[in-house]
Amino acid sequence: MSASELQPQLVEWLEMLGKPLLRAGLFMFDQQSPLYLPYLVTSLLFGWLGWRYFERAAPGAIQDFFAKHFSRAQWWHDSARADYRYYFVNAVVFTVLIGPLLLSAAWCADRARDLFQFGLGTGPAWTAGLGSRIAYTVLFFIAYDLGRWIAHSLLHESKLLWEFHKVHHSAEVLTPVTAFRVHPIDLLVTVSVPALTTAPITGLFLYLYADAVTAFSFLGLNFVIGLSGLIANLKHWQVWFRYGPLDGWWISPAHHQIHHSADPRHWGKNRGFELGCWDRWYGSLHIPTKHNEVTAMGLGDGTEPQWHSVRQMMLQPFVAAWKLLSRPARAATAALLVTSLLMLAIPRANAAEPAGVRIEDMTWPELAARIKAGATTVLLPIGGIEQNGPAMAFAKHNRIVVAAADAIAIEAGNTLVAPLVPFSPAGGIAPRSAHMQWPGTISLRESTLNAILEDEVSSLAVAGFTRIALLGDHGGSQPVQDALVKRLNATLASRGVRLISLNRYYEPAPLADRLKALGADPADAGDHAGLVDTSELLSVAPDLIRSKLLSPESWTPYQTPPGPGSSGRPDKASAELGRGLLKQRIDAAVQQLQATTQ
Repeated sequence: MSASELQPQLVEWLEMLGKPLLRAGLFMFDQQSPLYLPYLVTSLLFGWLGWRYFERAAPGAIQDFFAKHFSRAQWWHDSARADYRYYFVNAVVFTVLIGPLLLSAAWCADRARDLFQFGLGTGPAWTAGLGSRIAYTVLFFIAYDLGRWIAHSLLHESKLLWEFHKVHHSAEVLTPVTAFRVHPIDLLVTVSVPALTTAPITGLFLYLYADAVTAFSFLGLNFVIGLSGLIANLKHWQVWFRYGPLDGWWISPAHHQIHHSADPRHWGKNRGFELGCWDRWYGSLHIPTKHNEVTAMGLGDGTEPQWHSVRQMMLQPFVAAWKLLSRPARAATAALLVTSLLMLAIPRANAAEPAGVRIEDMTWPELAARIKAGATTVLLPIGGIEQNGPAMAFAKHNRIVVAAADAIAIEAGNTLVAPLVPFSPAGGIAPRSAHMQWPGTISLRESTLNAILEDEVSSLAVAGFTRIALLGDHGGSQPVQDALVKRLNATLASRGVRLISLNRYYEPAPLADRLKALGADPADAGDHAGLVDTSELLSVAPDLIRSKLLSPESWTPYQTPPGPGSSGRPDKASAELGRGLLKQRIDAAVQQLQATTQ
């Protein structure tokens, strides 16, 4: 292999390894991480309350709280230092090796919907409302929590799986980072089982409703799960915090610390994550006393120091599990591993499957293979050609939405991107109105866009896609998208196809709040081609910006037609702000897309 051929692969590998490490390092800014800064702050507050009311602390002696719970003996213990090393190693190992093996919640939900259609016929295509959102939020949370409890119980009851779960229980001290001291196989079980328990709930709502029913969210998660995250870090921090009268029905941090206890009477107790009813009904609930009853953490067999090595935590469970297998099982496992390695080593006779997500870059056999392999969701990006003032080219919407569609497809997984629809309604042609008052704008009638989208959706449906998501970057396409979804979904549902309008991409939250979150002044936004548009375009296609004309002071020669065509303070725009704004929209779209199958 030549150097020129090796370089792209090397860059790809470095990127594959670097992204998980970067995300792990930026944990305080990752909304999906338990170590997200707001969670750390609320955990500190609740930790102080727990120390104050459940650990018999003297009033006002807050320095004693920090002396006890931020001590070197706890946070720099050999076990804790092993957690810190393991956190970064497992971030790469899990993402690269285990992530692709996870059971997809979206796939499971789609199959559950198919079963409902097979058994009950075409769904009623109801319109989703507040009641359906509340019901879905609650039912999904219950099913998800049950799935986590079942997975956790399997890890304790199965001798084979216990060897992997033992890694987590080998911790001798608990810090919030201990939550990540989980073997990749343990994570595989913990993440995959809830995909099965939530599938009937999401599948039922997909079957019943024409519109996407999304759960109420808090900090990007199911509302109840996100709310519990405010105190979740205390479960792996040795501050005794109970829920008092709710201790019999809700799993508190004290419950989970009992679960980590080295005392034999605590082994296997309190397996739940949020609801205590599962443990109560199974007989594994141990209600904590008012004051701390845990004297030591760990396995309780004296082997804890052996688990202070990252290599030991990664490899020893495989060795122990191998010894538990019978000879026939060992032979079958070895044959499976050898076969997998050979399949990876032997070049495929067919043309290589494209690594990208854009349909227009594939051949028809490549596309058919991707759909057969599970890529049954497709994004249909809708842009627009309109004037954007003196400093920004016409292709703004098109370049932004294509870049966003690629990112959403990659993040969501098993998702492809259809060719761009480059035009939207942008004003009247005769008489001229809105953006049509400036030369160069191309505007479609709503009926024209509706006809184009309907034909494209029908084409994608017969190609084999079962979920088609409309992704519009232009305000003029939004009502057309919504109307098309309501009109077509009942018909498409009879063919096992669902149409979605990803309107949260267009407006994930009030613009002022989004700008404030990124440190920008909402007063600089403007109505069109201002701070927001310019920043986003700078982040994906800076060549389309005329930087010398960004300042409003430079617009004096461009006052006709009716004004320069831009407003706000585009001169304060930056690619960094654009990346942040676009990430908000991409994350919102991914969440909406995933919510239709969770």
